[in-house]
Amino acid sequence: MASYGRFHCRYARRCVLALAAWGLAGSAAAQALLTHPQAVVEAADLQAEWARLPTAQAQAAQASARAIGAQAEALLVRRVLARRAETEGLMDDPLVQRQVQLARERALSDAWLARLDGRSAANAQALEDYARAIYTAQPQRFTVPEQVRVRHILLQGDDAEVRARQLLDQLRAGADFVALAREHSRDPGSAANGGDLGFFGRGRMVPEFEQAAFALQQPGDLSEPVRTSFGVHILRLEQRRQAGRVPFEEVRAQLMEEAAQALRQQARAEVRDAILRDAKPDVAAVEGLVQPAGR
Repeated sequence: MASYGRFHCRYARRCVLALAAWGLAGSAAAQALLTHPQAVVEAADLQAEWARLPTAQAQAAQASARAIGAQAEALLVRRVLARRAETEGLMDDPLVQRQVQLARERALSDAWLARLDGRSAANAQALEDYARAIYTAQPQRFTVPEQVRVRHILLQGDDAEVRARQLLDQLRAGADFVALAREHSRDPGSAANGGDLGFFGRGRMVPEFEQAAFALQQPGDLSEPVRTSFGVHILRLEQRRQAGRVPFEEVRAQLMEEAAQALRQQARAEVRDAILRDAKPDVAAVEGLVQPAGR
């Protein structure tokens, strides 16, 4: 079997170019990625493999030439072994025939359901209506307590409070808080963002910091230096959000995705139920297949 190193050197560049997009034209999709006297692996083969994977897994499968090469090799081995199975007459085995039939049915049913999923979530107005219905029916889910958004500058060291007061004087004189935070703050999580901590509610920060943050009233208000176990902070209020319901537009994208998922599941359930309504189970036959544990 060809080693991956050889595959990488000879085919990786062609492989990446061929698989750069999912919508390959016929000639590109038919491009051979790996050849063997008994079988060939084409770009379209890997596309077919990826099409049945969840989005995150499909993206990971295409993340590097090494990953693509490994998949091509695995597919080639499987294809050659399948050819050998046919040559050696394994397809004459009724059990193997049944397994092949089941695999074919699984692939076809998955393709049919994928098409159904696309149709179920294609109506933008239906998605919008469903998303708004979720928002209306679950008010507690979108209710948030009072929140504030602040920036801060964290100073550390024996002279932290002295330096904090010097910076506070500069800020009151009109200095740029964002620039000073980037230059002086010792908080690795927020310094690069100008000290921005985003929105937070009560109970999220250490008590001294929380008290100072919620005491600020108007955007732009500055706190006195505040000492916590992390050091000395200067806070500036950016925005205050009263307790209440998050506006629909702020959660619209999330709810649209939930709506799409719900509509897909609903459509699948309706199809399943319609099929099973006409099914007539043989209880005795089912029970006849039961194998007690340990038997």
